[in-house]
Amino acid sequence: MGNNTPTHRDDQTERFERFIALDAGQFWKALVVEDENSLIEVGEVLLVTNIDYVDNQAHTITVRIHPSKQSRSFPKSQKFRVEHFLRSFEHVEMDDAKKEREARLAEIQGRINATQLELTQASADTNVLDSFIQRDMPDKENETNLPVLREALPNSVVGAIKTQKVTALMTKGLTDNGVQQIKSAMEHQVGVIEKRSDWLTKKTGQLAGIASEMTPYFEEQAAVALAETSEMRKHIDKLMKGIGSLDLYTLKDVEVFDIKEGASAPQNVKLTIAQAVLYMDEEMAVYAPVVGGFDCRNREDFFKALAVHPELVNQIFPTERCIVGMSTTRHFRDYSQYHSITAERLHRENALVFFLVRDGDNLYGVVSSEVMHQFTSRLFPSWNEMKQPFRGVRGEDITYESIQYTSSLSEFENMSLAYKRILILLCGLDHNKQLFGDFYDEGASLEFVTQAFQEKYINFIYDDDGTNMFKGKSSERPTIKEWLQDVNTTITSGSRVLINWRDCFSTDSIPSAFERETQWNYRHDNRRLLFTPDNDTRSGYIEAVVEMRSGEMFVTIPISGHNNRYEHREFNGRLSLDKAFMCIENPFSIICLDRVNPDDLKYYLHNRNARVKNVPAIKSIKEAILIAERDYVEEQPIRARMYAALESGGVAKGTDSLKLIADAVAIFRCANKGAKLDIVNHDPKKYNQLLDQMFMLSGKMGDPTEAVRESEGKLGRIVIRVTLDTKGHYIAYSTPIGAERDDRLVEFKWVARTRYKTSAKGIKAQKPTFTKLHARPANESIKYEIENYTDYVFPDSHPWNTPNAKKKQFEYLITTKSMMALLDEARADDEAFKRFLNEYKLVRSNASKSNVEEPCIMVPIATAYARNGMVGAFGLCLDSISALIYTSNGDQARLNMARRAYMDLYQQAIAAAERFDNVMARSKEKSFLDMADPKLLIVSEAFSTSSIWIVDSGLYHVDRVNTELFSIQAILDKKFIGYELMEGIKGSVDDFFGAQKPKNHRPCVIKEFSRFSHEWSGYVLYELTEALQKSINNHDVDVNRYFDTFEEAQQYISEKWINYSSDGGETFKEVSYAETSDYPKELKTRKGLVFPALKGWKLDK
Repeated sequence: MGNNTPTHRDDQTERFERFIALDAGQFWKALVVEDENSLIEVGEVLLVTNIDYVDNQAHTITVRIHPSKQSRSFPKSQKFRVEHFLRSFEHVEMDDAKKEREARLAEIQGRINATQLELTQASADTNVLDSFIQRDMPDKENETNLPVLREALPNSVVGAIKTQKVTALMTKGLTDNGVQQIKSAMEHQVGVIEKRSDWLTKKTGQLAGIASEMTPYFEEQAAVALAETSEMRKHIDKLMKGIGSLDLYTLKDVEVFDIKEGASAPQNVKLTIAQAVLYMDEEMAVYAPVVGGFDCRNREDFFKALAVHPELVNQIFPTERCIVGMSTTRHFRDYSQYHSITAERLHRENALVFFLVRDGDNLYGVVSSEVMHQFTSRLFPSWNEMKQPFRGVRGEDITYESIQYTSSLSEFENMSLAYKRILILLCGLDHNKQLFGDFYDEGASLEFVTQAFQEKYINFIYDDDGTNMFKGKSSERPTIKEWLQDVNTTITSGSRVLINWRDCFSTDSIPSAFERETQWNYRHDNRRLLFTPDNDTRSGYIEAVVEMRSGEMFVTIPISGHNNRYEHREFNGRLSLDKAFMCIENPFSIICLDRVNPDDLKYYLHNRNARVKNVPAIKSIKEAILIAERDYVEEQPIRARMYAALESGGVAKGTDSLKLIADAVAIFRCANKGAKLDIVNHDPKKYNQLLDQMFMLSGKMGDPTEAVRESEGKLGRIVIRVTLDTKGHYIAYSTPIGAERDDRLVEFKWVARTRYKTSAKGIKAQKPTFTKLHARPANESIKYEIENYTDYVFPDSHPWNTPNAKKKQFEYLITTKSMMALLDEARADDEAFKRFLNEYKLVRSNASKSNVEEPCIMVPIATAYARNGMVGAFGLCLDSISALIYTSNGDQARLNMARRAYMDLYQQAIAAAERFDNVMARSKEKSFLDMADPKLLIVSEAFSTSSIWIVDSGLYHVDRVNTELFSIQAILDKKFIGYELMEGIKGSVDDFFGAQKPKNHRPCVIKEFSRFSHEWSGYVLYELTEALQKSINNHDVDVNRYFDTFEEAQQYISEKWINYSSDGGETFKEVSYAETSDYPKELKTRKGLVFPALKGWKLDK
């Protein structure tokens, strides 16, 4: 490719200029390396594998890193701008490059031959092998060879050694020293054999490593051939892309199907292309029912809906001549019950994007053969999508001077091609099928894909990225989720709610509707629903009125059905809204109807953003619209009377009147437990209440708000809100004063609610009550509110609903001292023990039905507030066996009585006896603290019991503090948010129970190593430092057990043993663990932290 041309000649010298055509497949030598982190070194001869062009000019050069530095898994390369490359490299002739590569291969082959020769010699002669071992694996210099006294072994012993039978060694000539001598010789021989094996293994691996160095050189030879043909391959690729575009134009493999036939759109209507891809279920839900789990198998339902609902057609297509992208659903459907191939096909079909075409009343569907079209996210690119390829990972712009520019340009061109092919497809549909009707001048069809044609005859709607879209008033509205949260915060006593009962019904929210618990479904959620609402309109929705009981929201629902005996029953079921809110899958399954405005709901119904992944919400909204419009029609005569009264009385008119009426009606219905407004037709007093309410809301009557605030302020309260109720009373919501607060465990979050009566003399306060403050009251109108009122809104996670419920939590009828006294009495007195045992049998018998329910002993210590929000009685718990053994106090007669009592109810009495005996063996000489487990009993009121025994259905285990296992006080301090000690406990709980810190306290942990995941098997001891505990908490390392002292760990290991067989399972023996010096000296975590080991134990086989 070179060409040498003389450019200047004189009598002294000749000057030559050399011109090289830069092509892929050539070798160039590195002259300069500017990047310190580069893998390239000066003088290396490297292969040019690719040249990227921009506007027919070389832009980026890709060179392959030298074969000696290549990775086995992925070839390494480096890119250069063409100017940088020409400054840093010089061309190398192909013959010179081949010679350099052949020399490298010859050097590697020489090393392979030398290694093979050593392996051959070592395999043939053990003396040569031992000399190689001494050269490559010399003995450690610090090893000390102690002198060994050797004695001449009798011939009988020497002969016995050769027989390799241990029994033959039992001769009179064998002494202790002789045995040691034989053992030493055997160990030495084993060491020699292991060293020989290690050397051969290491050398074989070394040979394989050297041989692998040749592979990158052979791979480079293949890369040369690919590089030399790269330009041709790029040219062919461009041709194939062009052919692919022609296939689309000719509609090859393109599916076109009719949905509806009719008249064509007028010629003057331009063709509109919408950017966003829509989804069938979200569009169809507005006008037609959508089945649950809507997927590709329900597409026909969508096409039928298009044919019968013109409103749905207008919703999808913004103009009469239009193209939109349509997919089935954006939800991921669960097809786990299908074969994997079928499931994958269904997932792909759900994601498939096809084109919907409208020409007047004609509707068509088009499925492109181009894969990029079938899964496109839009029909033409967004501005961000066009800029994205030229934006770096850190957000910087990629310009022409950047090395990444050609890669970004290639990405941009691929993206552009996919969208250009959509236009080519549309052109083919127009030329071959006339699918869009007549919408351009004659003769312009050949210019379909030109910019001039598009500007004149096509509109592009940027409904995906919002470019050039009018902001409108919708941006000022809250989102649909914010709207729902706002209306549902007003739920209170008397509120009307719309309920999707199928989503709200559960064994927790309405247990009376489900079958009773039996031995087959005990504590499980598979209990069958037996009773359903009577007033279900087959839509799955019911209306109900909220009641408040002990601060919890309920609705009463008439339900009926057949019980397990097939008997028909009808009764009122109580649905807990608080529990229903926790179990519903769709947040729109509960909607407060008190202040629902049909116009607001219709906005969200027809707002496409509100329908995104929200099909169940659409159904709820449609139901709420029907109810709101029905109510409005029924209430219209009374609303008209109210409007006329406001106008005639000069109180308000126009939109002001309508707002006053809406507010008054909402408050009135809520205050009257959801009653219909027509009750005022039969009760003039209530109609007058409505008029008074509007008059007060209008502000025409004197406003006593300031007087109310002043009255509350004199009491030392901060007024949070002042409202007006339906009876014309002003209500102040204020902070409680110090004497009214109960801040035990959790801050007192209720507010004082004081009703004020107004008269000619002024205002008069009634006795305050304490209630939750809601974000918005449903049955009252707000007259005043401080800015930071949200700071006083009652939290969702508060453990009590009412102040009285909190008060009851602390009203204990028993104490820690009294419970311990009962246990001590049973230990000390035989008669007391018998009463204790009889009580156990009675409680267990009453609690046991089909299964034996074992009671336990709970010694309460404190009322505690757990970190998960639960409040209960914290204490020390003895299970039934432990309690019986502890109170037996070591007396054998008592133990026998207790054992018989425990076995009594069990069908498998022998197994029960074994359980009892096992616990008894482990509990010898153990104290109460050693036998008891810390637990939290979750109860809504103070812990109290008529018996010392309780059934432990509400008990939750509480872990001890790892660094202070001996301490009960540490559990309270470090495991709970707060606690209140029981009456009679002064100071530390540890002092009360006599729990003392061990003198040799040194927290530690034991970790088990097994052959399954480690080379070594056994137990290792580590000191429990703060850093190790942090690693354990972060799951960077796993341990098996915690201890307060090393001695406790040693005792634990000494009691462990396993059944071990040395003959393949024919015989077994108990094998314990023995201390060893052969154990992993360090524990390395997943994040690289290292912790030293202190001791190790392994099986003493």
